[in-house]
Amino acid sequence: MTIQPIAIKQRYKSSVRIDSHQNDFKPSIDDFILHGTAVNVLDTISQDFAGSEQRAYTLTGPYGSGKSTVALFLSSLLSTNKKERIYATKKLSKAKGVLDDFSTRFNNKHGWKVIKHVCGLEAPANAILISVLSAFNIAYDLEIIKSFDDEQCLNEIKAALSATHKTKSDGTLLLLDEMGKALDFQSRGNKDLHLFQSLADIAQQAKRPVVLIGFLHQSFSDYAKNKDVKAQNEWAKVQGRYRDLSFNPSIEESLVLVGDSITRNDNVAKQLESKHKKLIDSVIHSFRNQSRNEAILNTTLPLDPLVSLLLGPISRRRFSQNERSLFGFLASHEKLGFREFLANNYTNNHPTLELYQPEQLWDYLHHNLHHLIATSSDSKAWLEACDAIYRASQKGSDLHVSITKVIALLTVFGFQHHLHANKEFITNYFLTRNINRNDIEHAIAELEAWTVVIYRQKHDALFVFQGSDIDIQSLILDRIESISHGIDWTSAC
Repeated sequence: MTIQPIAIKQRYKSSVRIDSHQNDFKPSIDDFILHGTAVNVLDTISQDFAGSEQRAYTLTGPYGSGKSTVALFLSSLLSTNKKERIYATKKLSKAKGVLDDFSTRFNNKHGWKVIKHVCGLEAPANAILISVLSAFNIAYDLEIIKSFDDEQCLNEIKAALSATHKTKSDGTLLLLDEMGKALDFQSRGNKDLHLFQSLADIAQQAKRPVVLIGFLHQSFSDYAKNKDVKAQNEWAKVQGRYRDLSFNPSIEESLVLVGDSITRNDNVAKQLESKHKKLIDSVIHSFRNQSRNEAILNTTLPLDPLVSLLLGPISRRRFSQNERSLFGFLASHEKLGFREFLANNYTNNHPTLELYQPEQLWDYLHHNLHHLIATSSDSKAWLEACDAIYRASQKGSDLHVSITKVIALLTVFGFQHHLHANKEFITNYFLTRNINRNDIEHAIAELEAWTVVIYRQKHDALFVFQGSDIDIQSLILDRIESISHGIDWTSAC
């Protein structure tokens, strides 16, 4: 088999199922990246367990952000397998002493019984009961279980968890991955959330320790968005039984994940870093707090550094949460995607050392996700950006279109993260791509004149023009000029 100079690591090519059987626990622990967001989640849950009565949690974050890998790592930390527990704890010790007391907080002597359940579009009470009974090796008749209503299932779950005194475990950890699918099922069937309220109560009131963690892409009430306001408020109240922990890796943490997903041979890595050093310098010195990310951005080549910075924010957008993840983009074979780019530019014998540029990212999003973005909360900004790019293509050259696509990406996806299209940055960015300065400055000036882009003094940056063709700022300046020498009120009236 031919080894390519750049490839996507196999473990990033598919989502993680927490209930999959693993003969060797070491690979999943070794591969887990213990970034700040993961550390904060583990720290919060362990401190709550030691110092409060809180026992039910939801972990909410975008699709593909790594929630399931945190679930697996937590299950290893509390495993009844002593070797696995010790191995995971050694990994945790690399968190710079933040979680030295983790095992003590959980009174972890024999390990915890871990129940891993993946929710689906099926009756959640019955499915969860089956997972609980299977975990404790309690015999059951499947047909009888399927006939149970929610209340009967809850009684059986409570009885099974109460019987944990028969085991040598220190407690029970119940993980509900893809919990949103269960909420979807309840919402579509016009059912309330009594089940999840009662599950939280069971965990809270259990005689022996029980910790319940559900994993969501959005809040409880968002799953009931097709219901009336009263029903949505009721759903939000049920979430109050759970402590909701946000799982949104920062841009820096996303960069680490992206860099770790790309494997490069040493020769190509050195050539890429040497060839594109000026480009990375231009990017890190143009955006707030990015200077510390130089080494990380080098690991993400051949992704353009601007693309690398935007992937995290894009993967957190609502349109991508149930459809795409950070690694879905990197690993998919979709048209105009990253793997297609690698196949065209990084064959074994002739790597071009080209970068996957922002214009290609825009084209990928437009080709594969336009229908989703156009119906999301980003629809207005996205459609205005599409219109700006179309007008740039009608009036200008390829350079005009490229500049507009870069500004469009920063307008739609970078704004909330202080990634703005400063004029100096746009100029320097395209200079590093060997475009003539005069051509760049002339193109920017024409895009402003055509109202394809507009300069906003507050942010000292360019944005795709959002609004009508009327330039309000220009009209105001003209009016101020016209009255600056006074008004002839006799003619005005």
